Amino acid sequence: MKSFPYVTDYINEVFSKEEKRLDYTYLRPLLLVFYFFLRSIVFPIKFLIHRRPYGFEAKCIDGVLAFGMKYFAS
Repeated sequence: MKSFPYVTDYINEVFSKEEKRLDYTYLRPLLLVFYFFLRSIVFPIKFLIHRRPYGFEAKCIDGVLAFGMKYFAS
């Protein structure tokens, strides 16, 4: 991975360690491809079927993001 000159050495070290992890090498590309196809199919359908937001959507999105930040972020 590239070394960025305007950030600290610690951050550059974290970036270089992240590149060596197995999930970065194998899982991330698969998830990016899956996410691309999911967004390209589901996003246009959303505007045809689901035009008005439901009241619980914001809480569900916040809950999923908080869960991911707590347990899956590294």
